[in-house]
Amino acid sequence: MSEVQKMADQMVTFMCRWDGRITTGPQGADYEGGRLKGIRVNCRTNHSELLGRMYEITKYDRRQFNIKMTCRYPMSKGYIAYEIDDNDSTEIMLELGRQQNGHGVELYLEKDQVQINNVRDDQQVIESGLFTHMLVQDTNIQLVTECPADPEQLVPGPIDTSVLTLQGDHRSQAIWDGEDIGILKCTQRIGRLADWPLHTDLVKYIIRAGLYHLSRVNCMRMDRPLITALVERWRRETHTFHLAVGEMTITLQDTAILLGLRVHGDPVTGRTDYTWAELCKDLLGRKPESQYLSGSSLKMTWLHTHFHQLPEGASPMVQEQYARAYMLYLLGSTIFVDKSGDSVQLIYLPLLSDFDAAGRLSWGSAALAFLMRELCRATSRRMSEIAGCLTLLQLWAWERMRIGFPNKREPQTPPGGASTTDNGSLGASEIAVQTPTDPMLTDLAMQSPTDALLLVADEQSSALADPLGCRWNVPMSHTESPKIVLRYYRSQLDHLMEDQVVWQPYTPEILAALPEICRSDQDVWRTIVPLICFDIVEWHLPQRVMRQFGLQQTIPENINLDQGLHSITRQGRPTINWKVHHAEYISLWENRLSSITEGAPENGTMHCNSQYMEWYRRITRRFVGHPNDTPVMRYQLKGHDQQILVRCMTKMQSRISMTLQNLTPTCTCGARSTFEELRDMIDGAIQQVREGRQTEPVPIVAPATGRKYTRKRRKAED
Repeated sequence: MSEVQKMADQMVTFMCRWDGRITTGPQGADYEGGRLKGIRVNCRTNHSELLGRMYEITKYDRRQFNIKMTCRYPMSKGYIAYEIDDNDSTEIMLELGRQQNGHGVELYLEKDQVQINNVRDDQQVIESGLFTHMLVQDTNIQLVTECPADPEQLVPGPIDTSVLTLQGDHRSQAIWDGEDIGILKCTQRIGRLADWPLHTDLVKYIIRAGLYHLSRVNCMRMDRPLITALVERWRRETHTFHLAVGEMTITLQDTAILLGLRVHGDPVTGRTDYTWAELCKDLLGRKPESQYLSGSSLKMTWLHTHFHQLPEGASPMVQEQYARAYMLYLLGSTIFVDKSGDSVQLIYLPLLSDFDAAGRLSWGSAALAFLMRELCRATSRRMSEIAGCLTLLQLWAWERMRIGFPNKREPQTPPGGASTTDNGSLGASEIAVQTPTDPMLTDLAMQSPTDALLLVADEQSSALADPLGCRWNVPMSHTESPKIVLRYYRSQLDHLMEDQVVWQPYTPEILAALPEICRSDQDVWRTIVPLICFDIVEWHLPQRVMRQFGLQQTIPENINLDQGLHSITRQGRPTINWKVHHAEYISLWENRLSSITEGAPENGTMHCNSQYMEWYRRITRRFVGHPNDTPVMRYQLKGHDQQILVRCMTKMQSRISMTLQNLTPTCTCGARSTFEELRDMIDGAIQQVREGRQTEPVPIVAPATGRKYTRKRRKAED
């Protein structure tokens, strides 16, 4: 069966009706009036995705209308109707539609007006028209008399639902609705590597396979509240974190620099139709007992029991077997952590048969794809656990945001002391660099001239240096209850400031001290491409976070990511060759150098009222924490109330400035001085709460001369 036929078999056809009303006819359920449209839906679509599709078709505004979906199904003596209100009813409808091939199965839609009953007092003050009428006794004054309430102040978002179409099933919606969905359980196994020291004789194989630097990353305790708060900001529609300052995400750059993994190479994929016990015998020299092997899942305790200690005088073949066992354990403990408990997937073992071929694989892109899949799954309001390379997620957050990172960093400081860069990042001398003075590495270099080549010349300072993530072997920054800390993190992310974000933490000095694998192939860091790890395909979208690469952020084109990819798993597909199954996406990956994001260099900090930020505030989920959910901690929180007042005062300042521009020079009634005094008072108050940039004019660069203009100056010159 061709791929096109397989895709067609996964689709279900329905007739959809709306703008009418459900009635009861001679044969049962019927629909009177309205509009009719045929639609095709993937058979794995969930309730939230189907509801989002209905909003797209009907063009109904989510802020004004709720859609009720009803399915009509043919029975022996007529038609019955039942409401589609959750994933179970959606699954039943899709199965019925597939069985009937769409014949007689219709989807009826009804809309209800959204009722807003819980309006806060401060919002009512804004809506009541405070400061919207000014009485000035001068007929020469052209005054703006209406200051409409800003809807961005009143709703958490999104106002424009064209981008975030899956809000209904998102954790942030559950939190806003008052549900106590709790803190995510973080599946982690990296601490077990401390019980498996890497033998000197095996290092050369680990290096050839491109996994040595990963083995050097320190084990650390997961900050579960921080991980949970970040998941609440992750959007599967864009593969980015939606923060108050704009979108941010984990990129191939972060993966290479923090973990020391290759990102420019062959995809991690292949066959899964092996006889797993025989594969273990061929590549590890030993068959696992039946109680340790279930399908392709191998208990990691079996690997540790039989391979953690290399025998004295082991032959090269035995060394290779023990090296494969260590790397399989390493992969299952770090970048490919799943929720199976104590197992690792044997699908990665064939990739380790040839160490040099393994060294050409893009382990970094596979690790990022695996983590993105887990982030997308964890955003559902029904999920309680997250797996994947959470070490990478936590390291990324500590490097880029001044929220939640430890109070004290204790890296291995080389002789000469530590330095700090201007942006608060650690300087190059503070990076934990493991040079060949390590006795284990010195012994390796002395064993043979071939091995010594790994440590010569310029590579002595970087080839076996540690990746940047190794410097974060530090304790947590808080001791309070996790629930209280989570509420604090939510509030801080709701009101994140520009000075709390480091868009480019990896300075040239830092990069220069890192291994070559961490800083090579930098163009690939900005490629728009699918990331692949066997059954997993997740999109890398650097054009949405151009500021992370020192480029000016523009409004990105909306890419409609295929949410059906999230439903593709290896479950029930033990014999698929994923290299063939995902041939379309692998072809895009192989052409990654032809889809590099380009842009103009960024000059300074983006203005909060720039065109991008005005657009972004309309399409994003601005607030996650509920206004009434204020944590009691030693920290002083800004809160939603301050944000509402700041936005209101900013609007008032803008109206006053517009009125001052229209005052005639002959105005003598004192209005000008009154308005100027009011404007200065508002400016002062906004500056006090560090929101002054919201009242600054947006700089505009003149095309001919490159001079910086403000809108006010340009208008005066025109």
